[in-house]
Amino acid sequence: MAASYVTAAQCLASRAENESAPFHMLVAHSLELSLKAILAHDGRDEEWLMMTGHDLDHCHREARSIGFSGQADRELSDLVRTLDRPHADQRFRYPVLFGNNPRLVASDTVQALRVHLTDVGAWLSFARR
Repeated sequence: MAASYVTAAQCLASRAENESAPFHMLVAHSLELSLKAILAHDGRDEEWLMMTGHDLDHCHREARSIGFSGQADRELSDLVRTLDRPHADQRFRYPVLFGNNPRLVASDTVQALRVHLTDVGAWLSFARR
């Protein structure tokens, strides 16, 4: 499911400057889903995943604590740092209430997400053995 959000973000990337809230929401949600996939694979149950909410930083720290890293590690850390608070307070769904959306370079962000998803796929494949 994370991959479908990345594909949608890629489709919107050329308009990200004008459509920043939807673009950022797609990026952040793809990160949340991909990190939670790692944690679910490690044994976190659905209740734990739901109670974590939209806390990207917590999911990222938990994934790292079980050894997850990859080629996009630096970019992933930067994205998590940038999007954690606005994603948690649902700023991208309700931008009028909060304002101050972050600015991401859309093409770089989509590329980082693609590499991150490759990292996740490799982790899940390796972890299954």
